Amino acid sequence: MRKLGFRIWDTFARRMLYHTGLCMKDNVICSMKYGVEGSDDLNEFVIMQFTGLHDINGQYIFEGDIYVCMSQWKSYINNEHGQNKMYLCVVKWNEKNAGFNLGAKSGYRVVGNIYENPEIELFDE
Repeated sequence: MRKLGFRIWDTFARRMLYHTGLCMKDNVICSMKYGVEGSDDLNEFVIMQFTGLHDINGQYIFEGDIYVCMSQWKSYINNEHGQNKMYLCVVKWNEKNAGFNLGAKSGYRVVGNIYENPEIELFDE
């Protein structure tokens, strides 16, 4: 059985809530680690699901994570100075395939996420 887990990006406080036991009732998001995070607008929170996979360092992989793509043909692109640049992808849910956009079951290296690391330049998929 796959382990379920969530993390929450608090857009107002601009912080990530990890290792949360998630509950929602009456427009309040509860986190077992951080206590109750209340809001009249649940749009202030972005809830991301654990994919069930870990990266090569044992880190949980969540929606919104940025990882080094492993496809041989698109591993590197050249930047404006002609130097190799890593090809980075974002973990997203794919409605059509009813799963996350991760092809293999292992070999990923997470380098950040789109909320805490907006400065990371991504390849436009």
